[in-house]
Amino acid sequence: PPPPPSAPPPPSRPPLSAATRRRFGPLRLRVPAENRRQAFVLRGARVLSNARGSAPGQLFLERGRALALLPGPFSEMAPMFLEAVLPALRKRFASRLRVRRALFRFGGISESAADERLRPVLRASRGVEFTLLAGPGLVELHASASAATARGAQEALELVRARVERRMRGHLCRHGETLESALGEALLQRGWRLAAAESCTGGLLSKRLTDVPGASRWFLGSAVAYGNALKRSLLGVSGRTLARFGAVSAACAREMARGARERFGADAALSITGIAGPTGGTKAKPVGTAFIGLSLPGRTTAFRRVSPGTREGIRERTVSAALWRLYRELTRIPGN
Repeated sequence: PPPPPSAPPPPSRPPLSAATRRRFGPLRLRVPAENRRQAFVLRGARVLSNARGSAPGQLFLERGRALALLPGPFSEMAPMFLEAVLPALRKRFASRLRVRRALFRFGGISESAADERLRPVLRASRGVEFTLLAGPGLVELHASASAATARGAQEALELVRARVERRMRGHLCRHGETLESALGEALLQRGWRLAAAESCTGGLLSKRLTDVPGASRWFLGSAVAYGNALKRSLLGVSGRTLARFGAVSAACAREMARGARERFGADAALSITGIAGPTGGTKAKPVGTAFIGLSLPGRTTAFRRVSPGTREGIRERTVSAALWRLYRELTRIPGN
């Protein structure tokens, strides 16, 4: 291995201090000591300009090693790394290997369960590096194949793709970057519009749907019917259903979904009713119990789900489960 880099010499002060003073001059503020320190640069380091803040970055290369000093705020650090540091590292250290990458997204499965199911694929794929990451509603598998030629790397990656798709059948998400954007794309392919009805999630389902830019093309809106009176007046849930089965029931979830679809004039509707905790659970319906309703043309169903965790975690997992169930239903429809 190459010898470790020698200790960097004491920093020097280049003309960066003048740039710092110019930045604070129009504000008529005295330059704080912390900002004056930003003008010190390691001898031999390359200064990385920062168009988004006051702290410049530094890149120090010596004896096959690299040291990058970047500003702390992510909004400044990330662009500086991508625009200045990464290209320099590639130029200095990139090997002659050709690399091809692929990204797979899985829904309706936890990170640990996905890891267990994928383990045979990961072990059998030589020359391929994998990273498994959990996000809101989806698990991501990043695969990077290296070979002496681009064709060899691509062939290795295609073999991985076939193995992954075989092992993860039923969990592959083939649309979008997030679960909600994937659902939006699946709805757009059908020319369908979605409505929602929520109780225990209190608008979180709608929030995640409307986080997607352009959601108005496929999402009509939602009714947050927390109390039973609103479930009846807004969504048409019958008093008999509430009296016999309760608000946290499959029957109530079905009527909420059907009511949202019919009253909003939607093609599809989701509903959620449950017990987010930390109180309110029973032996038959513990905290974390939720019923998710799904109404499509000619068919309305509901299923039960029990999620562990805090109130916030239960609500997030329940919303993800609802989004995934509808996505799977839509992608099973012939023609999608």
